[in-house]
Amino acid sequence: MRLVGGFVLLLFKVTPFIFMWLAFTWLYVFMSNIKVEWRAAFVGGVLGGTLWQIAQVGYVHFQVGVGRYNAIYGTMAALPIFMIWLYLSWVIVLFGLGVCYAKQNLRTSGRDLRKSEVSRNSFEQVALALLVTLADRFAKGEPPISHERLAKYLFIPPRLCRGIINLLLKIGFVTEICTLSGHCRYQLGRSAEDLSLAEIIRKMGDFGEEALHLHPHPQTLIALETYHQVEDLVTESLNGTTLKDLVSRSQGRVEG
Repeated sequence: MRLVGGFVLLLFKVTPFIFMWLAFTWLYVFMSNIKVEWRAAFVGGVLGGTLWQIAQVGYVHFQVGVGRYNAIYGTMAALPIFMIWLYLSWVIVLFGLGVCYAKQNLRTSGRDLRKSEVSRNSFEQVALALLVTLADRFAKGEPPISHERLAKYLFIPPRLCRGIINLLLKIGFVTEICTLSGHCRYQLGRSAEDLSLAEIIRKMGDFGEEALHLHPHPQTLIALETYHQVEDLVTESLNGTTLKDLVSRSQGRVEG
């Protein structure tokens, strides 16, 4: 009988924590503007829910303790204490969300780079790999894909993947399909047959703010002439290669 009573007492103590774990997990899964995995949300939910429950016990204990001293001063202190509690609650929610993000992006969190933190060559290489991946999925009849899944497939930081997609969206190489809930997926914006590598490289290099107009010094003119010669050599070396050609070559390697 004593064992049953101890179990019931333990259950009463643990139940609030379980409810908070489930509530935080639900919050991270359904209130985020990106798709969150259940396992990652549960890890963040357990940690966030536990901290919130402990903070709540401390808040109630402190609030009741202050109210015992004096009815007037205890009432005046209620609002500041509540504001502090509200602030701590949001800190705990955001902390659990950070843990959830780290868990979901564990493989790439150590290399979580922004667009400005990678070299131009690396950026263009990843962008081309992303376009080939989208073209390959389209050729196989696969549905549009989210940037989180693309980042995992290419093994690149999610923020870098998002930055590249934003650039490709503005250029018109990629199109975005969003649901009413705000979850977006991406597919190729143009036919792979009509999208040449020369155009991809040129438009990615030209995209941005208005081009600078340099003073026509002899040094400037020779530099620009040399640069344009390099661009012409790159275009000639590609020899009309399209995105479809790269997809065919990648499929040939898989079959081989």
